Amino acid sequence: MAEEKEKTVSVIIPTNQGNELARYYLPQLCAHIEECGSITDYEVVVSDTSMGEEAETFQHPDLKKVRMVGARAGLTEIENLNKALFAATMNYVLILDNHVLPTHNYFSEIFQLFRYTPSLFGVSANTLRTTTDDHISGPKTLDPNKKGISLKEIAPQLRKTTYTLTLSSSNMLIDRHQLCLMGGFRTLFNNASSSKNEACIRAWRTGRKCFFTASTHCKKMATEEEEATDNKVPNRKNSFIYDDIVTNYLHTGRMKHLSFWLRLLYSYLNSLVIRNANNNAFRNACKQFFHNAVALFNVRKWDKMQRCEPFEKIAKGFFSDAQLQEVTQTKEHDIK
Repeated sequence: MAEEKEKTVSVIIPTNQGNELARYYLPQLCAHIEECGSITDYEVVVSDTSMGEEAETFQHPDLKKVRMVGARAGLTEIENLNKALFAATMNYVLILDNHVLPTHNYFSEIFQLFRYTPSLFGVSANTLRTTTDDHISGPKTLDPNKKGISLKEIAPQLRKTTYTLTLSSSNMLIDRHQLCLMGGFRTLFNNASSSKNEACIRAWRTGRKCFFTASTHCKKMATEEEEATDNKVPNRKNSFIYDDIVTNYLHTGRMKHLSFWLRLLYSYLNSLVIRNANNNAFRNACKQFFHNAVALFNVRKWDKMQRCEPFEKIAKGFFSDAQLQEVTQTKEHDIK
């Protein structure tokens, strides 16, 4: 059984529209968290780039548990996420997508897993959308139909807790101490979701584990902004291609790493010869990768110095089957 920490939670929210959040979302978020009697204390840390870095940190006048932190306007989403993370003070951090609310049993169910699992890094739960057709986020594993490290989300089993390669971007409760020891989220990625996934892969390689529990839920608020912009998301294909390249570069080893380079160089040369939309996106992603080659080499070298488990060993041990392994609990409450 793990040594039980005090159940205190920092909800961290990076944003560029703190006033809009405070008007609609933050009051409901605080109300939902206060209904969860299983935690002893909480805070909401909003890192807001619209305030500017010179702005002093202050408690929100109407929401006593909300702390507003000024951030430089030019910060990327990942840098702003790290700023909120390092401003947090509680034992655990809860990272939510925009307008996601935890349900009343969210913490009570998840803290049981932390209590009995010494190596647990973080846990995600189902996220139900309240717009149109409900979507349930599930655990993630390796896609067997693709080469290298490629994630596949699968439908959660009813009321089952399973291992997951990465936590859900919509909600993740993480041991803050462990995440900070890892240096937070890496800023070499373009998208925050990719950086969150990579942090989970790093955690696995350092001996930690990630769980997905299907018996606990969050819900997505329906907002006018979401309905108005749902079909107007800009095409960021080359941005995600670059993130995939970086993840595979950092976490493949030995023959898998050689295979990664052969595929990358072949595809890059092919993109120079055959000009179409897909190849153009791949070529732009490769150019960004080559531009950041020195920084990425140093990051990979640092990971190697830490003597982390090879990713291939993690993949073979937990994610080699189409069906994710279920987390079992003995009568003595030890989770294996």
